[in-house]
Amino acid sequence: MKFALLLLLAALPSLQSQTKSADLVGTWDVVVSVDQEIHDARLVFKEDAGKLTGRVQAGERDLELLSLKAEGDTVSFSVTTGERTVAFTIKVTERTMDGTLKVGDQTGRITGKKS
Repeated sequence: MKFALLLLLAALPSLQSQTKSADLVGTWDVVVSVDQEIHDARLVFKEDAGKLTGRVQAGERDLELLSLKAEGDTVSFSVTTGERTVAFTIKVTERTMDGTLKVGDQTGRITGKKS
């Protein structure tokens, strides 16, 4: 009995991470603000055979999310547009997200709600 309990306790962090990843899957309407510019975008996260993937759609652009990681309540990824790479770190709840981004020496904010 103790052994089974220890196995269950050891698996809890892994199960929690999977739950957060499942919460992330879907479409998110986001607002990105950098240097007094505000942009609307959409993040789309999918999970296929345990692998999390994503895309960002903004205007005519549809870009793959690179280096995508979901750990606990935090998701991080980057997007490359031309010669610029934008790195995101976002805290996610069941229906909202709030985080920061960095592009060059500028920082910004991203907020959103699940559609």
